Amino acid sequence: MHPSAAYGCNSTLFGDKRLDERYRKILGELTAKPNTSIMQALGDIHQAKACYRFWDNEKVSPGRILLQHKEETMSRISKHDVILAVQDTTDIDLTTHPSVEGLGYLESESLLGIKVHTALAVSGEGQPLGLLWQKQWVRNPEEYGKRHDRKKKQTKDKESQRWIDCHNELNENLQSATTVIHIADRESDIFDLLASPRDSNQHLLIRFAQNRRVEHEEKRIKEALESTKPAGTIEVEVSRRRGEKPRKAKLTARYVKLDILAPLDRKLTQAIQAVKLTAIRVREEEPPADKTGIEWYLLTTLTVNDIEDVKTCTKYYSYRWLIERYHFTLKSGCQVEELQLETVPRLMNAIATYCIVGWRVFYLAYLARFLPETEAENIVTKDELEVLYFQFNPQKMELPEKAPTAREIVIWVARLGGFAARKSDGMPGVKTLWRGFLSLEYMVKGWVAARSHFSNLSENIKSFSHYP
Repeated sequence: MHPSAAYGCNSTLFGDKRLDERYRKILGELTAKPNTSIMQALGDIHQAKACYRFWDNEKVSPGRILLQHKEETMSRISKHDVILAVQDTTDIDLTTHPSVEGLGYLESESLLGIKVHTALAVSGEGQPLGLLWQKQWVRNPEEYGKRHDRKKKQTKDKESQRWIDCHNELNENLQSATTVIHIADRESDIFDLLASPRDSNQHLLIRFAQNRRVEHEEKRIKEALESTKPAGTIEVEVSRRRGEKPRKAKLTARYVKLDILAPLDRKLTQAIQAVKLTAIRVREEEPPADKTGIEWYLLTTLTVNDIEDVKTCTKYYSYRWLIERYHFTLKSGCQVEELQLETVPRLMNAIATYCIVGWRVFYLAYLARFLPETEAENIVTKDELEVLYFQFNPQKMELPEKAPTAREIVIWVARLGGFAARKSDGMPGVKTLWRGFLSLEYMVKGWVAARSHFSNLSENIKSFSHYP
Protein backbone atom coordinates (compact mmCIF):
# COMPACT_ATOMS: atom_id res chain seq x y z
CA MET A 1 0.00 0.00 0.00
CA HIS A 2 1.29 3.40 -0.87
CA PRO A 3 2.35 5.20 2.32
CA SER A 4 0.16 8.22 1.61
CA ALA A 5 -2.85 5.94 1.75
CA ALA A 6 -1.55 4.19 4.83
CA TYR A 7 -1.14 7.25 7.00
CA GLY A 8 -3.18 10.04 5.51
CA CYS A 9 -4.59 12.29 8.21
CA ASN A 10 -7.56 14.64 8.07
CA SER A 11 -7.88 17.74 10.21
CA THR A 12 -10.70 16.38 12.34
CA LEU A 13 -8.91 13.30 13.58
CA PHE A 14 -7.90 14.80 16.95
CA GLY A 15 -9.78 18.09 16.79
CA ASP A 16 -6.48 19.97 16.70
CA LYS A 17 -4.50 20.69 13.52
CA ARG A 18 -1.20 20.66 15.41
CA LEU A 19 -1.93 17.16 16.73
CA ASP A 20 -2.98 16.05 13.25
CA GLU A 21 0.29 17.34 11.79
CA ARG A 22 2.33 15.75 14.58
CA TYR A 23 0.54 12.43 14.03
CA ARG A 24 1.28 12.57 10.30
CA LYS A 25 4.97 13.21 10.98
CA ILE A 26 5.31 10.49 13.62
CA LEU A 27 3.59 7.92 11.46
CA GLY A 28 5.70 8.78 8.46
CA GLU A 29 9.00 8.55 10.34
CA LEU A 30 8.12 5.34 12.17
CA THR A 31 6.93 3.75 8.94
CA ALA A 32 10.26 4.56 7.32
CA LYS A 33 12.28 3.14 10.25
CA PRO A 34 9.94 0.74 12.08
CA ASN A 35 12.52 -1.49 13.77
CA THR A 36 14.63 1.28 15.32
CA SER A 37 14.20 3.11 18.60
CA ILE A 38 11.90 6.12 18.67
CA MET A 39 14.94 8.37 19.07
CA GLN A 40 16.60 6.89 15.98
CA ALA A 41 13.40 6.98 13.95
CA LEU A 42 12.57 10.61 14.72
CA GLY A 43 16.12 11.93 14.47
CA ASP A 44 16.79 13.78 17.73
CA ILE A 45 15.73 14.21 21.34
CA HIS A 46 13.41 17.14 20.60
CA GLN A 47 11.38 15.20 18.02
CA ALA A 48 11.28 12.18 20.33
CA LYS A 49 9.95 14.32 23.20
CA ALA A 50 7.31 15.77 20.88
CA CYS A 51 6.27 12.20 20.07
CA TYR A 52 5.98 11.36 23.77
CA ARG A 53 3.90 14.49 24.37
CA PHE A 54 1.62 13.47 21.52
CA TRP A 55 1.02 10.03 23.08
CA ASP A 56 0.45 11.70 26.46
CA ASN A 57 -2.12 14.21 25.15
CA GLU A 58 -5.60 13.70 26.58
CA LYS A 59 -7.11 14.09 23.11
CA VAL A 60 -5.10 11.12 21.84
CA SER A 61 -6.31 7.56 22.35
CA PRO A 62 -5.86 4.21 20.57
CA GLY A 63 -9.36 4.57 19.13
CA ARG A 64 -8.64 8.01 17.65
CA ILE A 65 -5.26 6.89 16.32
CA LEU A 66 -6.82 3.95 14.48
CA LEU A 67 -9.93 5.81 13.33
CA GLN A 68 -8.86 6.82 9.85
CA HIS A 69 -7.19 3.50 9.17
CA LYS A 70 -10.46 1.75 10.05
CA GLU A 71 -12.39 4.14 7.80
CA GLU A 72 -10.04 3.27 4.93
CA THR A 73 -10.59 -0.40 5.71
CA MET A 74 -14.35 0.14 5.50
CA SER A 75 -13.88 1.74 2.09
CA ARG A 76 -11.88 -1.23 0.84
CA ILE A 77 -14.34 -3.86 2.08
CA SER A 78 -17.23 -2.15 0.27
CA LYS A 79 -15.77 -3.54 -2.96
CA HIS A 80 -16.17 -7.15 -1.81
CA ASP A 81 -19.23 -9.38 -1.51
CA VAL A 82 -17.80 -11.45 1.36
CA ILE A 83 -15.63 -10.19 4.22
CA LEU A 84 -14.03 -12.25 6.97
CA ALA A 85 -13.64 -10.49 10.32
CA VAL A 86 -10.74 -12.53 11.70
CA GLN A 87 -10.22 -12.05 15.43
CA ASP A 88 -7.41 -13.01 17.81
CA THR A 89 -5.70 -11.87 21.01
CA THR A 90 -1.97 -11.38 21.53
CA ASP A 91 0.21 -10.49 24.52
CA ILE A 92 2.62 -7.56 24.45
CA ASP A 93 5.23 -8.81 26.91
CA LEU A 94 6.90 -5.90 28.73
CA THR A 95 8.32 -7.88 31.64
CA THR A 96 11.82 -6.52 31.01
CA HIS A 97 10.59 -2.94 31.58
CA PRO A 98 10.05 -2.85 35.39
CA SER A 99 9.93 0.94 35.49
CA VAL A 100 6.48 0.93 33.85
CA GLU A 101 3.73 1.11 36.45
CA GLY A 102 0.30 -0.40 35.95
CA LEU A 103 1.13 -3.38 33.73
CA GLY A 104 -1.01 -6.48 34.11
CA TYR A 105 -0.06 -10.15 34.35
CA LEU A 106 -0.03 -12.31 31.22
CA GLU A 107 0.28 -16.11 31.17
CA SER A 108 1.86 -16.16 34.62
CA GLU A 109 2.24 -13.77 37.53
CA SER A 110 5.87 -13.13 36.60
CA LEU A 111 5.05 -12.03 33.04
CA LEU A 112 3.77 -8.46 32.73
CA GLY A 113 2.36 -6.54 29.79
CA ILE A 114 -0.68 -5.47 27.80
CA LYS A 115 -3.34 -7.62 26.11
CA VAL A 116 -4.37 -6.67 22.56
CA HIS A 117 -7.42 -8.06 20.74
CA THR A 118 -7.67 -7.28 17.02
CA ALA A 119 -10.16 -7.93 14.22
CA LEU A 120 -8.61 -7.98 10.76
CA ALA A 121 -10.71 -7.64 7.59
CA VAL A 122 -9.90 -10.30 5.00
CA SER A 123 -11.56 -10.85 1.63
CA GLY A 124 -13.28 -14.12 0.81
CA GLU A 125 -10.20 -15.01 -1.24
CA GLY A 126 -7.80 -14.36 1.61
CA GLN A 127 -6.57 -10.83 0.88
CA PRO A 128 -6.02 -8.73 4.05
CA LEU A 129 -7.79 -5.36 3.85
CA GLY A 130 -7.02 -3.62 7.14
CA LEU A 131 -8.01 -3.43 10.81
CA LEU A 132 -11.68 -3.34 11.77
CA TRP A 133 -11.57 -3.31 15.56
CA GLN A 134 -9.10 -3.36 18.42
CA LYS A 135 -9.11 -3.36 22.20
CA GLN A 136 -6.19 -3.06 24.61
CA TRP A 137 -6.34 -3.74 28.34
CA VAL A 138 -4.28 -4.70 31.37
CA ARG A 139 -5.25 -7.35 33.90
CA ASN A 140 -5.60 -6.50 37.56
CA PRO A 141 -2.73 -8.26 39.41
CA GLU A 142 -5.10 -8.88 42.33
CA GLU A 143 -7.17 -11.16 40.10
CA TYR A 144 -4.30 -13.56 39.44
CA GLY A 145 -5.02 -17.10 40.65
CA LYS A 146 -8.79 -16.53 40.94
CA ARG A 147 -9.80 -18.56 37.89
CA HIS A 148 -12.37 -20.45 39.98
CA ASP A 149 -14.02 -17.17 41.00
CA ARG A 150 -14.12 -15.97 37.41
CA LYS A 151 -16.28 -18.96 36.47
CA LYS A 152 -18.99 -17.55 38.74
CA LYS A 153 -19.10 -14.23 36.89
CA GLN A 154 -21.38 -13.39 34.00
CA THR A 155 -19.73 -13.08 30.59
CA LYS A 156 -20.09 -9.29 30.60
CA ASP A 157 -17.83 -9.16 33.67
CA LYS A 158 -15.09 -11.32 32.13
CA GLU A 159 -12.38 -10.85 29.50
CA SER A 160 -14.47 -13.11 27.27
CA GLN A 161 -16.76 -10.15 26.66
CA ARG A 162 -14.22 -8.79 24.15
CA TRP A 163 -15.35 -11.35 21.57
CA ILE A 164 -18.94 -10.25 21.97
CA ASP A 165 -18.10 -6.52 22.01
CA CYS A 166 -16.21 -6.90 18.73
CA HIS A 167 -19.04 -8.95 17.22
CA ASN A 168 -21.71 -6.46 18.29
CA GLU A 169 -19.85 -3.38 17.10
CA LEU A 170 -19.14 -4.87 13.68
CA ASN A 171 -22.73 -6.06 13.48
CA GLU A 172 -23.80 -2.45 14.01
CA ASN A 173 -21.22 -0.79 11.75
CA LEU A 174 -21.21 -3.22 8.83
CA GLN A 175 -24.87 -3.14 7.88
CA SER A 176 -24.67 -3.52 4.12
CA ALA A 177 -25.05 -5.94 1.26
CA THR A 178 -21.62 -7.35 2.14
CA THR A 179 -21.68 -10.70 3.93
CA VAL A 180 -19.56 -10.54 7.10
CA ILE A 181 -18.27 -13.78 8.62
CA HIS A 182 -16.72 -13.64 12.09
CA ILE A 183 -13.74 -16.03 12.24
CA ALA A 184 -12.19 -16.99 15.58
CA ASP A 185 -10.33 -19.80 17.34
CA ARG A 186 -11.33 -21.99 20.29
CA GLU A 187 -10.99 -19.20 22.83
CA SER A 188 -14.12 -17.62 21.33
CA ASP A 189 -16.29 -20.68 22.08
CA ILE A 190 -18.63 -18.79 24.42
CA PHE A 191 -22.33 -19.59 24.52
CA ASP A 192 -23.28 -15.92 24.81
CA LEU A 193 -21.41 -15.23 21.56
CA LEU A 194 -23.17 -18.13 19.82
CA ALA A 195 -26.51 -16.78 21.04
CA SER A 196 -25.82 -13.09 20.28
CA PRO A 197 -28.36 -11.49 17.93
CA ARG A 198 -26.99 -10.49 14.54
CA ASP A 199 -28.23 -9.10 11.24
CA SER A 200 -28.92 -11.38 8.30
CA ASN A 201 -25.65 -10.38 6.59
CA GLN A 202 -23.59 -11.42 9.65
CA HIS A 203 -22.42 -14.98 10.37
CA LEU A 204 -20.23 -16.92 12.79
CA LEU A 205 -17.54 -19.45 11.86
CA ILE A 206 -15.58 -20.44 14.94
CA ARG A 207 -13.47 -23.37 16.02
CA PHE A 208 -15.18 -24.82 19.07
CA ALA A 209 -13.49 -26.20 22.18
CA GLN A 210 -16.38 -27.37 24.36
CA ASN A 211 -18.27 -30.58 23.65
CA ARG A 212 -21.61 -28.87 24.28
CA ARG A 213 -25.00 -30.42 24.93
CA VAL A 214 -27.24 -30.73 21.87
CA GLU A 215 -30.75 -31.85 21.02
CA HIS A 216 -29.62 -35.07 19.39
CA GLU A 217 -29.70 -38.73 20.32
CA GLU A 218 -25.92 -38.60 20.90
CA LYS A 219 -26.35 -35.73 23.39
CA ARG A 220 -23.01 -33.99 22.59
CA ILE A 221 -21.64 -32.19 19.53
CA LYS A 222 -18.61 -34.36 18.87
CA GLU A 223 -20.53 -37.60 19.30
CA ALA A 224 -23.24 -36.30 16.97
CA LEU A 225 -20.57 -35.56 14.35
CA GLU A 226 -19.00 -39.00 14.75
CA SER A 227 -22.37 -40.63 14.18
CA THR A 228 -22.75 -39.04 10.73
CA LYS A 229 -21.30 -40.46 7.54
CA PRO A 230 -18.39 -38.64 5.90
CA ALA A 231 -19.60 -36.06 3.41
CA GLY A 232 -16.47 -36.37 1.28
CA THR A 233 -12.89 -35.13 1.16
CA ILE A 234 -11.45 -31.67 0.59
CA GLU A 235 -8.01 -30.12 0.15
CA VAL A 236 -6.77 -27.08 2.06
CA GLU A 237 -3.58 -25.06 2.00
CA VAL A 238 -1.80 -25.33 5.35
CA SER A 239 0.12 -22.14 6.14
CA ARG A 240 3.77 -22.11 7.17
CA ARG A 241 4.31 -23.29 10.76
CA ARG A 242 7.47 -22.84 12.86
CA GLY A 243 9.86 -23.22 9.99
CA GLU A 244 7.77 -25.77 8.07
CA LYS A 245 6.95 -25.07 4.45
CA PRO A 246 3.32 -24.54 3.39
CA ARG A 247 1.64 -27.72 2.18
CA LYS A 248 -1.67 -29.12 0.97
CA ALA A 249 -3.65 -31.38 3.28
CA LYS A 250 -6.40 -33.84 2.32
CA LEU A 251 -9.20 -33.76 4.89
CA THR A 252 -12.21 -36.00 5.51
CA ALA A 253 -15.30 -33.89 6.24
CA ARG A 254 -18.44 -34.50 8.30
CA TYR A 255 -21.21 -32.06 9.19
CA VAL A 256 -24.51 -32.06 11.05
CA LYS A 257 -27.13 -29.39 11.81
CA LEU A 258 -27.82 -29.12 15.54
CA ASP A 259 -29.67 -27.21 18.23
CA ILE A 260 -26.98 -26.20 20.75
CA LEU A 261 -28.30 -26.13 24.33
CA ALA A 262 -27.33 -23.59 26.99
CA PRO A 263 -24.89 -24.65 29.74
CA LEU A 264 -26.49 -26.48 32.67
CA ASP A 265 -25.23 -23.90 35.17
CA ARG A 266 -27.15 -21.12 33.40
CA LYS A 267 -29.65 -19.58 35.82
CA LEU A 268 -33.30 -19.62 34.85
CA THR A 269 -33.29 -15.83 34.70
CA GLN A 270 -30.54 -16.07 32.08
CA ALA A 271 -32.16 -18.88 30.11
CA ILE A 272 -31.62 -18.74 26.36
CA GLN A 273 -33.32 -20.93 23.81
CA ALA A 274 -31.25 -23.45 21.89
CA VAL A 275 -29.08 -21.97 19.13
CA LYS A 276 -29.35 -23.51 15.66
CA LEU A 277 -25.88 -24.07 14.17
CA THR A 278 -24.06 -26.45 11.87
CA ALA A 279 -21.16 -28.41 13.33
CA ILE A 280 -18.30 -29.42 11.01
CA ARG A 281 -15.35 -31.71 11.57
CA VAL A 282 -12.49 -31.92 9.08
CA ARG A 283 -9.63 -34.31 9.80
CA GLU A 284 -6.41 -35.26 8.05
CA GLU A 285 -6.53 -39.05 8.27
CA GLU A 286 -3.04 -39.68 6.86
CA PRO A 287 -0.72 -36.75 7.61
CA PRO A 288 2.94 -36.87 6.54
CA ALA A 289 5.08 -38.86 8.96
CA ASP A 290 6.85 -35.76 10.29
CA LYS A 291 3.74 -33.55 10.51
CA THR A 292 0.90 -33.16 13.00
CA GLY A 293 -2.40 -33.92 11.29
CA ILE A 294 -5.03 -31.21 10.85
CA GLU A 295 -8.27 -31.56 12.81
CA TRP A 296 -10.77 -28.72 13.08
CA TYR A 297 -14.11 -28.75 14.86
CA LEU A 298 -16.12 -25.78 13.59
CA LEU A 299 -19.49 -24.19 14.38
CA THR A 300 -21.20 -21.90 11.89
CA THR A 301 -24.41 -20.06 11.14
CA LEU A 302 -23.64 -20.29 7.41
CA THR A 303 -25.83 -22.56 5.30
CA VAL A 304 -24.19 -25.96 4.89
CA ASN A 305 -26.02 -28.40 2.62
CA ASP A 306 -23.23 -30.32 0.87
CA ILE A 307 -19.48 -30.91 0.62
CA GLU A 308 -19.00 -27.73 -1.42
CA ASP A 309 -20.40 -25.66 1.45
CA VAL A 310 -18.04 -27.46 3.85
CA LYS A 311 -15.17 -26.71 1.49
CA THR A 312 -16.08 -23.00 1.52
CA CYS A 313 -16.26 -22.88 5.32
CA THR A 314 -12.93 -24.67 5.66
CA LYS A 315 -11.31 -22.32 3.18
CA TYR A 316 -12.59 -19.28 5.09
CA TYR A 317 -11.34 -20.64 8.41
CA SER A 318 -7.94 -21.45 6.91
CA TYR A 319 -7.35 -17.68 6.51
CA ARG A 320 -7.28 -17.24 10.30
CA TRP A 321 -3.47 -17.51 10.17
CA LEU A 322 -3.36 -13.98 8.72
CA ILE A 323 -4.21 -12.36 12.06
CA GLU A 324 -1.47 -14.38 13.76
CA ARG A 325 0.98 -13.24 11.10
CA TYR A 326 -0.10 -9.63 11.55
CA HIS A 327 0.52 -9.83 15.30
CA PHE A 328 3.90 -11.43 14.59
CA THR A 329 4.75 -8.48 12.33
CA LEU A 330 3.74 -6.06 15.08
CA LYS A 331 6.05 -7.72 17.61
CA SER A 332 8.90 -9.01 15.48
CA GLY A 333 9.02 -6.22 12.90
CA CYS A 334 7.90 -3.16 14.84
CA GLN A 335 9.40 -4.56 18.05
CA VAL A 336 6.66 -3.05 20.21
CA GLU A 337 7.83 -5.18 23.15
CA GLU A 338 11.05 -3.14 23.16
CA LEU A 339 9.30 0.22 23.61
CA GLN A 340 10.91 2.21 26.45
CA LEU A 341 7.91 4.23 27.65
CA GLU A 342 6.98 5.07 31.22
CA THR A 343 3.19 4.81 31.39
CA VAL A 344 0.55 2.35 30.25
CA PRO A 345 -1.58 5.00 28.43
CA ARG A 346 1.51 6.14 26.49
CA LEU A 347 2.33 2.52 25.64
CA MET A 348 -1.21 1.85 24.44
CA ASN A 349 -1.13 4.89 22.15
CA ALA A 350 2.28 3.81 20.85
CA ILE A 351 1.02 0.28 20.16
CA ALA A 352 -1.94 1.67 18.20
CA THR A 353 0.43 3.83 16.16
CA TYR A 354 2.67 0.87 15.40
CA CYS A 355 -0.40 -1.16 14.39
CA ILE A 356 -0.70 1.16 11.39
CA VAL A 357 3.06 1.19 10.81
CA GLY A 358 3.11 -2.62 10.80
CA TRP A 359 0.32 -2.77 8.27
CA ARG A 360 2.57 -1.55 5.46
CA VAL A 361 5.13 -4.36 5.58
CA PHE A 362 2.50 -6.98 6.41
CA TYR A 363 0.46 -5.98 3.36
CA LEU A 364 3.50 -5.68 1.10
CA ALA A 365 4.67 -9.18 2.09
CA TYR A 366 1.20 -10.51 1.33
CA LEU A 367 1.07 -8.86 -2.10
CA ALA A 368 4.47 -10.24 -3.03
CA ARG A 369 3.45 -13.77 -2.11
CA PHE A 370 -0.11 -13.91 -3.41
CA LEU A 371 -0.60 -10.96 -5.80
CA PRO A 372 2.94 -10.56 -7.17
CA GLU A 373 1.91 -8.69 -10.33
CA THR A 374 0.50 -5.71 -8.40
CA GLU A 375 2.19 -2.56 -9.74
CA ALA A 376 4.72 -0.95 -7.43
CA GLU A 377 3.36 2.60 -7.39
CA ASN A 378 0.50 1.34 -5.20
CA ILE A 379 2.84 0.27 -2.40
CA VAL A 380 5.97 2.47 -2.36
CA THR A 381 6.68 6.15 -2.94
CA LYS A 382 8.14 7.44 -6.20
CA ASP A 383 11.47 8.21 -4.53
CA GLU A 384 11.65 4.71 -3.04
CA LEU A 385 10.82 3.15 -6.38
CA GLU A 386 13.43 5.26 -8.14
CA VAL A 387 16.18 4.34 -5.66
CA LEU A 388 15.36 0.63 -5.76
CA TYR A 389 15.26 0.44 -9.54
CA PHE A 390 18.60 2.14 -10.14
CA GLN A 391 20.27 0.37 -7.22
CA PHE A 392 19.59 -3.02 -8.79
CA ASN A 393 19.76 -1.90 -12.42
CA PRO A 394 22.91 0.27 -12.38
CA GLN A 395 23.45 -0.09 -16.13
CA LYS A 396 20.13 1.58 -16.89
CA MET A 397 19.91 5.30 -17.57
CA GLU A 398 16.14 5.61 -17.61
CA LEU A 399 13.12 3.97 -16.05
CA PRO A 400 11.24 1.14 -17.78
CA GLU A 401 7.93 1.82 -19.49
CA LYS A 402 6.17 -0.68 -17.23
CA ALA A 403 6.37 -0.17 -13.48
CA PRO A 404 8.04 -2.96 -11.43
CA THR A 405 5.73 -5.43 -9.68
CA ALA A 406 5.17 -6.03 -5.96
CA ARG A 407 7.30 -9.17 -6.10
CA GLU A 408 10.22 -7.29 -7.65
CA ILE A 409 9.94 -4.53 -5.04
CA VAL A 410 9.88 -7.02 -2.15
CA ILE A 411 12.96 -8.83 -3.45
CA TRP A 412 14.83 -5.54 -3.90
CA VAL A 413 13.91 -4.29 -0.42
CA ALA A 414 14.83 -7.66 1.10
CA ARG A 415 18.21 -7.66 -0.66
CA LEU A 416 18.94 -4.36 1.08
CA GLY A 417 18.17 -6.22 4.31
CA GLY A 418 20.57 -9.07 3.56
CA PHE A 419 18.34 -11.44 1.58
CA ALA A 420 20.36 -13.56 -0.87
CA ALA A 421 17.45 -14.01 -3.33
CA ARG A 422 18.55 -17.48 -4.45
CA LYS A 423 15.98 -19.67 -6.15
CA SER A 424 15.90 -21.99 -3.15
CA ASP A 425 15.32 -19.16 -0.64
CA GLY A 426 11.61 -18.61 -1.27
CA MET A 427 10.16 -15.25 -0.27
CA PRO A 428 11.83 -13.11 2.44
CA GLY A 429 10.50 -12.86 5.97
CA VAL A 430 9.25 -9.90 7.97
CA LYS A 431 12.53 -9.18 9.79
CA THR A 432 14.47 -9.03 6.53
CA LEU A 433 11.93 -6.63 5.04
CA TRP A 434 12.18 -4.34 8.08
CA ARG A 435 15.96 -4.19 7.75
CA GLY A 436 15.60 -3.49 4.04
CA PHE A 437 13.16 -0.63 4.60
CA LEU A 438 15.54 0.93 7.12
CA SER A 439 18.39 0.86 4.58
CA LEU A 440 16.08 2.14 1.88
CA GLU A 441 15.10 5.16 3.96
CA TYR A 442 18.71 6.28 4.34
CA MET A 443 19.35 5.73 0.64
CA VAL A 444 16.29 7.76 -0.32
CA LYS A 445 17.42 10.68 1.83
CA GLY A 446 20.82 10.67 0.10
CA TRP A 447 19.21 10.30 -3.32
CA VAL A 448 16.85 13.25 -2.78
CA ALA A 449 19.68 15.42 -1.45
CA ALA A 450 21.93 14.54 -4.41
CA ARG A 451 19.19 15.19 -6.92
CA SER A 452 18.49 18.61 -5.47
CA HIS A 453 22.17 19.66 -5.46
CA PHE A 454 23.56 18.18 -8.67
CA SER A 455 21.85 19.21 -11.85
CA ASN A 456 23.44 16.52 -14.01
CA LEU A 457 21.77 13.82 -11.87
CA SER A 458 18.37 15.35 -12.46
CA GLU A 459 19.03 15.70 -16.17
CA ASN A 460 20.04 12.07 -16.64
CA ILE A 461 17.20 10.48 -14.69
CA LYS A 462 13.70 10.76 -16.11
CA SER A 463 10.73 11.43 -13.87
CA PHE A 464 7.96 8.94 -13.17
CA SER A 465 5.34 11.02 -14.93
CA HIS A 466 4.88 8.40 -17.65
CA TYR A 467 3.50 5.91 -15.10
CA PRO A 468 -0.29 6.09 -14.83
